[in-house]
Amino acid sequence: MVRELAQSTPVTTGVMRQAGCKPGHILKSGRIPAGRDIPMSDYNGYTNYETWAVSLWISNDQALQAAFNERAEDNLRRARMYPVDYLSISADARIGLADEVKAWAEDAAPDLGASLWADLLGAALGEVDWADIADNMLSDTTGYERAE
Repeated sequence: MVRELAQSTPVTTGVMRQAGCKPGHILKSGRIPAGRDIPMSDYNGYTNYETWAVSLWISNDQALQAAFNERAEDNLRRARMYPVDYLSISADARIGLADEVKAWAEDAAPDLGASLWADLLGAALGEVDWADIADNMLSDTTGYERAE
């Protein structure tokens, strides 16, 4: 599924009509203007645009994607070796990988100082469903059970 994201587009003409937009009424970012609801299916099953965008950028970088695939396997292996009583092995691996992806994104974000741009970037990163990204990364790992 991650590779399919690189070949998809976030908004279709049908979705624009559903959201009440006229043809061509789309922002350069590929998003429908604020205040318009977009069906979840237009983000390839991801929770929201922000989550889809982070996943897309990771999947478009081969080295980064390979590194996270390795981390996904390591997290699942660790969860099997050291089970936690109150979590399933898959949930433990998902939480661990989600924390790693979030830490990577926060570390990779540019230092914008105290500014409007820093606030907007922080708000966007605050909307990302890190567990959703981890769930997708782990889905190709043998023995992983996707979140319900």
